[in-house]
Amino acid sequence: MSRIVKLRIETMTEEAFRPFGQMWDAKEHSPSARQSFPVAYESEGKPTASVMWQPYQGLNFTKLERHFHAAHVFIPLSGSLAAVAVAPPTDENDPMAIPDPVDVRAFLIDGSKGFAYKKGTWHSLDRYILTPP
Repeated sequence: MSRIVKLRIETMTEEAFRPFGQMWDAKEHSPSARQSFPVAYESEGKPTASVMWQPYQGLNFTKLERHFHAAHVFIPLSGSLAAVAVAPPTDENDPMAIPDPVDVRAFLIDGSKGFAYKKGTWHSLDRYILTPP
């Protein structure tokens, strides 16, 4: 039996995103000096890097995935506002331990910060562009 759950897109803040991973953000924006903000990042799996293009495809999704052997980090380079859906990790030894749809949250990707998932965090396969081109 199908069930539709509507998600409210939340602002991605360190506190709100903490159950799912790390948010990377410049803490301040000096108008006159370059600033560096190191992140306390330790890969929980083999890090991989790639460049991704995500076209507009609507806002509905039916699948979440999780990874135990690769570290997923996303740093937007450009593009439109988008959203990503996430759910907390579940028991990695139980293939039937899937998140309840009411535990899925959606976060706004506004292009000003990156993020890294914790090992086993459930996430949408895509990032969802909010408006058509």
